Amino acid sequence: MTGHIYRYMTRFLFILLSFLFLSFSQDKYIYPYKYGKPTTAGIRQYVKDNEEKFITEFSLFVHDTIYDAYFSTDKLSEYYNSDSNELGCFYVPNDIIITNEPLFLDYELNRLSKYNRKSLMESNRFVKGTAMHEMTHVYFYQIMREMQDEKMNVNARYRNNINIYPNNTYGAEFIEEGVCEYVAELMGEIIPYRYSYKPKNTIDIITNRNQYEIKYRYSRIYVKGFLSQYSDSLKTGIKILLRNEPPTTEEMLQPDIYYQRLK
Repeated sequence: MTGHIYRYMTRFLFILLSFLFLSFSQDKYIYPYKYGKPTTAGIRQYVKDNEEKFITEFSLFVHDTIYDAYFSTDKLSEYYNSDSNELGCFYVPNDIIITNEPLFLDYELNRLSKYNRKSLMESNRFVKGTAMHEMTHVYFYQIMREMQDEKMNVNARYRNNINIYPNNTYGAEFIEEGVCEYVAELMGEIIPYRYSYKPKNTIDIITNRNQYEIKYRYSRIYVKGFLSQYSDSLKTGIKILLRNEPPTTEEMLQPDIYYQRLK
């Protein structure tokens, strides 16, 4: 009897280990790496396989329905006026493009080894994190359309923001990018900077307006204090932002002044 149980347990353990090994191997095969980074083919396949999962997961997280979102991949450094390090982009109303260039550290943050995670001060260079950032753009614009359909006021700076017309206020883009990075952080898909960052003066903001420090790092910190008050309804917080004039360059340096005037 004891021998029978031993053989049964040995066989069960062998099957379990084989299954785990095959699953891991298949996963690595489907989404390959080169020099430790996701490959172009791997990024393309990963986004294709997980498009519906991204939408579902995001919808559940914000407790709202995302009507439409369409994902594709491409070499974004070849796009007109595109930053060579751009990870993703959004086109009104619901088109998302993820770069297929080897710029990502991994497909998802939870795939990163503990050693590599500890060695990073910060990073948003994950395919899934980028997808969730761009999904927030879709949601941001969807809320704007809903408000307009319901005859609610949407500040003109957001209606004519940089995603629709290229020459407009930087404050609207700053707030929108901050919301996107904040949501990606809340979802646990990026490694936020461990220390606070703040530009020194308005010149620092103007000269670095397209740089990571202002456009993504500082903007996330800037909106976090306000949106954290609306943890049960992110949509409510976004609506308040959309109703009001975005921050001036001076207000970007002094968030308290901006938030005190919000209606």
